[in-house]
Amino acid sequence: MTYECARAVSAVIAVDTGLPEESAMMLGVGLIGTAQVTARYWLNRDGRLPLEKAAEFVAQLQWRGISSFPIEPGALG
Repeated sequence: MTYECARAVSAVIAVDTGLPEESAMMLGVGLIGTAQVTARYWLNRDGRLPLEKAAEFVAQLQWRGISSFPIEPGALG
């Protein structure tokens, strides 16, 4: 499941940024991995932080990071 999720995310990244497949896959794996690890952390903390707030924090972190890549094929050279 993790690979399939990362593959789907990387396909969008590759189209939006023009990055080569392997580079886009690295970013996709990073995004999926971040989501998985933070979800596990949240589950082990007995919901001390409301789920909605935890999801919002992780989403903001990921969007701010991925938004630094241009949305133009070939813009990264």
